[in-house]
Amino acid sequence: MDGQDMSNEKIRLTIATGERVQDKVRPLMDGTVRIDGCSLSFVPLGRGEMLVRAFEDPAFNVAELSLSNYVTRRAGGECPYVAIPAYIARSFRHGDLYVRTDRNIAAPSDLRGKRIGIAEYEHTLYVWVRGILEDEYGVRPDDVKWISVSAHAPSGDAFKPPSGVSIEHVHSTRTLSDMLEAGDIDALISVLPPPCFTRRVPNIARLLPDHQAIEDDYFRRTGVFPILHIMGIRKELVERHPGLAQRVFEGFVAAKDIALATEAKASARSSTPAYLAAMHHRMTSLMGKDSYSYGLNERDRRTLSLFLDYHHRQGLSDRRVEIAELFSPVPLSEYDSA
Repeated sequence: MDGQDMSNEKIRLTIATGERVQDKVRPLMDGTVRIDGCSLSFVPLGRGEMLVRAFEDPAFNVAELSLSNYVTRRAGGECPYVAIPAYIARSFRHGDLYVRTDRNIAAPSDLRGKRIGIAEYEHTLYVWVRGILEDEYGVRPDDVKWISVSAHAPSGDAFKPPSGVSIEHVHSTRTLSDMLEAGDIDALISVLPPPCFTRRVPNIARLLPDHQAIEDDYFRRTGVFPILHIMGIRKELVERHPGLAQRVFEGFVAAKDIALATEAKASARSSTPAYLAAMHHRMTSLMGKDSYSYGLNERDRRTLSLFLDYHHRQGLSDRRVEIAELFSPVPLSEYDSA
């Protein structure tokens, strides 16, 4: 690994990651993988906690970041982090739409004019789903009514949607699942199956029940595997220690590669749950052994470029951010071999 930092003193890295990605960073956490010239400490954070604290807590000098939040701050020129192309969370999104079956919604095109429940409009998940709805099914963001539900009242600097896009902010302690079950919304987007769906409440269904086959076809046609979260390093640390960003990146790549190899071995054991073995087979059949690629290969550049298009098109960034800006001041060539 790069050893340009001339100091003999180890750089202390406090790394914040979500609990869901720990399998991909565990080899760094347990010392199996080391980063030259650095001492590491990890802070696991819950789902909602991570997305807020990463930008607000100065104790973290390396953190898992929401891709949408990061791009917004980069576009505005006020971002404390520099990203490395370690896409710590990524997954297909076609299965995230849940609907009431008594509202004449049999296909994505039937969502026009419907009330779709979300948390915050700006979340990366929703950027992807809105983009896919428009590109794949012709449903534009201004074709539906977005119901943004939060237990907290919106602040004065809440996101202002583009002209024609309707966002109704609902201040409530009720969940989106509660609202879908009660019929207050026609559909919702959720990264996890909502309780009303898992409890098999009547008139609640996934909009695309065969979503895995649709996702596989989508990937074969587009090469896009949606990125949700990306790792960032504090800007002042990158500027003070040349070569650090690449060393940290290489550490995350090595940890992820070990995790994937461990997963491959586990999938071959008869004791492994069938659904985990099937998931591993699906992903490797679709994408090859490195099904969770980091770096800037052609497919990942295509994925990032599409997201940046969506982000700007949906009014979340006032200009179209370029891929190189995400990783500046580190040259893209530092990651090209990954």
